[in-house]
Amino acid sequence: MEPRYSFDHAMILVNDVSLATTGYAGLGFTILEGGQVGNGWLQNAGVLFLDGSYVELLGFRRRWVLPALRILKRAGLLSLILSRRSWIERRFLLKATASKGLLDFAVLSGSIEDDVGLARRRGLGLEGPLSFTLVRPDGQDISWLQASPYAPDVPFIVEYVTQRSAGEHHPNGAEGVAGVTVAVTDLDASVARYRQLLGVDPSEGAASPLPEARTVDFALGSSTITLATPVGKSDSLRGHLARRGEGPYALRLRTTKSGSAGMLDPARTHGARLELVPE
Repeated sequence: MEPRYSFDHAMILVNDVSLATTGYAGLGFTILEGGQVGNGWLQNAGVLFLDGSYVELLGFRRRWVLPALRILKRAGLLSLILSRRSWIERRFLLKATASKGLLDFAVLSGSIEDDVGLARRRGLGLEGPLSFTLVRPDGQDISWLQASPYAPDVPFIVEYVTQRSAGEHHPNGAEGVAGVTVAVTDLDASVARYRQLLGVDPSEGAASPLPEARTVDFALGSSTITLATPVGKSDSLRGHLARRGEGPYALRLRTTKSGSAGMLDPARTHGARLELVPE
């Protein structure tokens, strides 16, 4: 049986989670207070949608950590220091040193052991699944399993052990993730990896065409993953790849309120390209 995934969540790296929650609330999102993750090094908050997907606002609890990681990266020492860490941790920390904004994203599996096994048999290299726990301010533990492909353009996979919080209604009408655009350097190679993960071929049409770019879509339930590689000047996409490498470039959120539709102010989204699109 082929794995059946849905879009789970997108991670947005911020410098200060408290400031970020204020900014996102001002954009019309209802914020769920999060907790400590990563052995207490990280703090998060959530924007939960009615379709089961969510956006995670994530930041280091101690502000000196991220600048220190960036210094180590420039000195060529970060990869050496992280070499004994799990790939899941290394993937996060290496992506985090690029800049704030959209960092990574995950797909949800109903049986992560089965789905990881299928992806491996198709030729995709992954680590995991490994167990993780978040401690909420009320003391409740949220536990999940996570597996991570070694390719940075491919999403990681999650399956929850404990039940998550229900989705929220948002003043701006946001109800879920319509799609994510992923910046890639070699479109054909990325398409092959997504086939290995998802077990399906690309869908026809273009969910989110970009000027000066080749795009390919993969349907993921009610969401779409758009792979995009620059073919012309496309300064924004090329600049993203130069600064951050392969990974999520933009996120589209469905809204029931046409008056809320449009690109959101990147100063208030902490550098993330977010667009509200009408249903």
